Amino acid sequence: MRRPDRSRIEGEVGSQYLTIGEVTAGSLTFRDDDMGSGEGDCPVVGPVPVRPEIAAQARAGWRILLSAVKVGGQWGLVEVVSGDP
Repeated sequence: MRRPDRSRIEGEVGSQYLTIGEVTAGSLTFRDDDMGSGEGDCPVVGPVPVRPEIAAQARAGWRILLSAVKVGGQWGLVEVVSGDP
């Protein structure tokens, strides 16, 4: 995803480690374990659409260094730097 015009951005995460909380056939949902006091209390990024082959390789619990933006009610990955399975 290309970074959209700033005026259209509804939410943003920049170069931050997030944990994969849920994997579906075409999306990943990330949570910020460092910001919540419990599993249901963590800020969420997603679902983020990904190609099925990416989703098939992903596992809940992996920590991923990424940047993401929310535009038009939908999250998209801008950059994925590294993972820490």
